[in-house]
Amino acid sequence: MIRLIPAIVFLVFQGTAGAAEVIYARSNGDLQGRQKPGRYSALNMLDDNQATVWCSEGTGKGAKFEVVFSEKVEIDRIDFRTGNQKSAKTFGAFSRVRQMKMAEEHMAHTVDLMDESGVQTLKFDPVLNTRRLTFRLEAGYRGKAQRHSCISDIIFYTGRRPLNGKKLKKYIVKRRKALVFIDTWVSGPEFARNRELIFGVKGNYYFKFVPSDPMEEMVRVEAPFRLKDGNPELKVGKKWVPVRVSRDDAGRVLKIKIERSEDAERVMPGVYTRHGEQFIE
Repeated sequence: MIRLIPAIVFLVFQGTAGAAEVIYARSNGDLQGRQKPGRYSALNMLDDNQATVWCSEGTGKGAKFEVVFSEKVEIDRIDFRTGNQKSAKTFGAFSRVRQMKMAEEHMAHTVDLMDESGVQTLKFDPVLNTRRLTFRLEAGYRGKAQRHSCISDIIFYTGRRPLNGKKLKKYIVKRRKALVFIDTWVSGPEFARNRELIFGVKGNYYFKFVPSDPMEEMVRVEAPFRLKDGNPELKVGKKWVPVRVSRDDAGRVLKIKIERSEDAERVMPGVYTRHGEQFIE
């Protein structure tokens, strides 16, 4: 069982807390997401490899994706590679992003990109200070053969330190079977989702409980997860806690559930749905 410490708690086990890093990217629709999961996944934007790309399910107009960090972090620079930069041919064939809206916790920014290959750098002063960034595609440069909009890479920096890059490649490949779960899930009262469960690309989950009673302890946990028979299991102490999964007739994951048990931390049990605007940060 997890030991609770009075007042605000930051609790980490099964690993050591380190510097902030990107823990996932997810879009509201990937090209060939059902037929070939992972081929054009939003995770491909994180590996600093222009041969692997994210492409939108549709034309890209209004497409959204989000990037989540392990903790709140100051970002003073973002490097973009727009389009499918696997080759000069694919760059021209697919549509490229011309403009995006990027939102942090309390501010929105317009990102304008030129129609050229290579890296385009955006610097921020004052810096972004956030744990989650959301992007919405507003306009693009039309491809010659494909109307799907693509982005090869987005690299986030704090000072000179990249928060993602080539070291993520092996994890992205390894985590393809878990793509349907790599997201933020929330549970709790309808208008105060006070339990957050995030599955990250490196194979860790991040759990946070924000009590409504200010005298009650906040709980934060980081530990490994794994898949067993296609469903997640969470490591709690030395035990693995199963996660039940509700799917529709097409096999899409609708909800996940953690049952009450001796192994589950007391605030974890509940039904979780994909996160919404109502979650408390």
